[in-house]
Amino acid sequence: MDVVVANARHWPQPNRIFFNNGKGQFSQIVKFDFKDDSTIDVEVTDIDKDGDKGLVLANKDKQQNFIYFGDKGMDYSHNVVYDNTSNNSHSLDLDDIDGNGSIDILVANMGEPNMVFLNLRKGASWKEISLRNESLSTYDIVLADLNNDERLDIIESNSDGINYFCLNR
Repeated sequence: MDVVVANARHWPQPNRIFFNNGKGQFSQIVKFDFKDDSTIDVEVTDIDKDGDKGLVLANKDKQQNFIYFGDKGMDYSHNVVYDNTSNNSHSLDLDDIDGNGSIDILVANMGEPNMVFLNLRKGASWKEISLRNESLSTYDIVLADLNNDERLDIIESNSDGINYFCLNR
C-alpha cells in the first residue's frame, strides 16, 4: 500500500506520495504540488479515465482547489483548477453524483457554502453547484446512499450548526 500525505496545517509543506516497494519500505517519494498548496484533504482517482491515478485536492487558506493528473511515470505536473472560488475547503469526497459515468467532486468549506462540481469533460470542465446559500463550518462531507434508492446522498458534519443530509432525488 502506498501513502498519500497532505501537508497543510499552520506551515504548509510539499504534499508527497510514499510508494511502498512491497516489503513495507517506502523507497520512492514523489512531490505532487508545485504551488505551495495548503492541502487539508486529498483523494486518489482516475478522474480522466486514462488508466492512471490522479489526485484531487481540497486546499484551505483561501487557495484554489486543484486536480493533479498522474501518468505512468508518476509525473503529477499536469494540473487544472476545478474550484476558482478560493474557498476555505476542508474535506472532499468523490463519486458519480449525477449518474453520467464520470467522477464528480463534493467539497466541504469553512465559512462558505459547500459545493458540488459535476465533471463534464474528463476533468477538464466542471459545472459548479452550491448546496445551499448557508455558510457553515463544515469539517467533513460524505457521499452515501442513505435511502437505498441507488442514488448518492450527501452528509455534512458542521461544527457551528446543525448537521445536514441532502437526499439526491
